[in-house]
Amino acid sequence: MKPFPRGYAYPVKHDRIKTPLWFNPKRRQPITPRPSQMTICIAAIYRHIYGIDEITKKVTDAGPAIITASDRMLTVENLGIEYEPFAYKYCHVAKRIMILIADNVTVHSQLLLQCQPEIFPRTDSIAVVEVAELYARSLREFKAKQAEQFALSLYGLTTEAFIEKQKIMHESIVMQLANQMQEEESRIKAEALVCGVDEDKTAHIFYVDNHGLVHCYDDVGFATIGMGNNHANHQFMRHGYANTFGYYQALMLTYSAKKEAEIAPSVGKATDMRQITRDGAWNVLDLTMKSLDKCYSEYDRARTRMEARTLEKLMKADKENIERAQRQRDSGNPTSA
Repeated sequence: MKPFPRGYAYPVKHDRIKTPLWFNPKRRQPITPRPSQMTICIAAIYRHIYGIDEITKKVTDAGPAIITASDRMLTVENLGIEYEPFAYKYCHVAKRIMILIADNVTVHSQLLLQCQPEIFPRTDSIAVVEVAELYARSLREFKAKQAEQFALSLYGLTTEAFIEKQKIMHESIVMQLANQMQEEESRIKAEALVCGVDEDKTAHIFYVDNHGLVHCYDDVGFATIGMGNNHANHQFMRHGYANTFGYYQALMLTYSAKKEAEIAPSVGKATDMRQITRDGAWNVLDLTMKSLDKCYSEYDRARTRMEARTLEKLMKADKENIERAQRQRDSGNPTSA
């Protein structure tokens, strides 16, 4: 397909010039999008104990910190594959700031490369909200650029030129190109959690949605993204989670939320957990992860046994109710059943 020749008169709204046969904005169909929100990523704010008096054993210093969990399922949309390699779904962009990613990993790779030059010179002082706004802006710019290249570049147009010339272009062509750009932008799936602890000792969780908008979850105390987010959210809400919970409560709930999310498709079985405090970030100990898995397995088995016992009690009670009702009907007093 050849681009518009130089000096070509764009078809205007009310003329009778036919659109060239070779000009067909629908010639390129967008790739059929795969289901959005692959994987699961979780971040929760909790109250961390930073200091204890050795004599009285009383807490002398406590403040907010963050614990995260994620799987390792990666999605490469252009190749139409998803797999679970030995790779992480998070990236430490500063000493106390981390980004957890969901959906198309290739998009996030480009966004991280684009953000690095602005973040790295200030890794010790940059605020969490600044990183979130930067990442969101990069996502918006990336989606706009991809849409421009997909719909306009073959005609020698940029977004600015398209806006300028659409007043003299045929209305149907303007609508078709605009629809193509919107379809391409909606096809690109990428969302992230930006979380960390600032220099002023406050912890923050920001959700960057698929439109490149930033949402603050500090007061909620937790945030989840990915295919299994509904299952994970239910686990937190069922226990009334708040950002004042202690470390072990947050640790167990975050882990159990990740395990519950594994019910959803495209959520991997491997689990990576990290802590972010005023002092930096590190992995939850391997021994602690083994203990978590053991405790959760025991809890899950106990829950299954309790559900079975409850079902037996219900069946027994219902059987007795039916027999009682039958006796009352036989005695001629059905109304007291």
